[in-house]
Amino acid sequence: MIHSLKDHFTDEKIRAILEVAASRNPAAAQGFGAAATELASINERLPLAVLRCALAASIKPRREWDTTEEEVAKQTELYQQRIQATIDAEMAWITNERSEPDWPEFPMVKVRSRRPLKLTASGIQRATLEPQNSKSNEYVDHQAAALWVGNARSLFNIIERQWFLEISRWYSSWTAQANGAGLEKHEEVSNSPNEWNRVYFDILARCLPKISYTEIEKLALVPISALPDEPFFDVVTEFLRSVDNVYFNDGDLDESHTIAIRSVFADRLMESAGWKRLIGKRTTSIESIHHVGGRQTVAELTGLTSDPSTAPRLVYPSPWVVVAHSVW
Repeated sequence: MIHSLKDHFTDEKIRAILEVAASRNPAAAQGFGAAATELASINERLPLAVLRCALAASIKPRREWDTTEEEVAKQTELYQQRIQATIDAEMAWITNERSEPDWPEFPMVKVRSRRPLKLTASGIQRATLEPQNSKSNEYVDHQAAALWVGNARSLFNIIERQWFLEISRWYSSWTAQANGAGLEKHEEVSNSPNEWNRVYFDILARCLPKISYTEIEKLALVPISALPDEPFFDVVTEFLRSVDNVYFNDGDLDESHTIAIRSVFADRLMESAGWKRLIGKRTTSIESIHHVGGRQTVAELTGLTSDPSTAPRLVYPSPWVVVAHSVW
């Protein structure tokens, strides 16, 4: 379909491609990684339109166990109308009939805490917790969204395609909330968007060289540090791997920013319950470090190896020594 579009750039063929992207089944995302460059060579607007249609399709109706057939039919109709409106808007933009559409707005997340155990007269039970966020009649299939955005990374060029930075900005608040922003530090979050995290924070790390430290604080340091302990450990591990790749391999990230990022996260690590439990304890056991929040988190922050079979050793050069010293 894409090869034929190169020879015959018609509205019908463009619409057909957008309709495939807007399917509820994200299988086409696998082909998007290979086709994105060719789409961009035909028209730079095409991969953006495809991606926005796909993200719009990843916002799906929420169906509870007691949803009636009539309600399901109405939800399906509204979903199809919204997708059609998205395709129409992208078509009008590609043909210069309107301004560029916004990125799809992900509905706010209904974050759930894992219910702690409590001892009662009748035995051990799960504590009852109130929902942390209001219920929405839609949800984001974040695995499908991650698949599409992840395959778009083959196009990454922050100079020529600043829409990658737009993605980082647009979905910052949703990503923070989906990972438990606003919950207490000790609370554990169920159903974290792990696939989305890997893709989103990799793109954010790649964008860091082109934004100010003030915006780095806004998009990364503040929202990540505000997460509960467990998602903080998971997100920091993923994010810092990508930051390291940008710093060491691309060479574009300012060294002072790199040190500052690690220092902020090291301070947050030392506020965690696991770290505080180790205060005053003298140990060389990597297992004790593991219980702070995972070997990988500590390793990524300090530049130390995370292999449990060996003693910790520094694998990154200065400036990581500065951060490692502040932690230990």
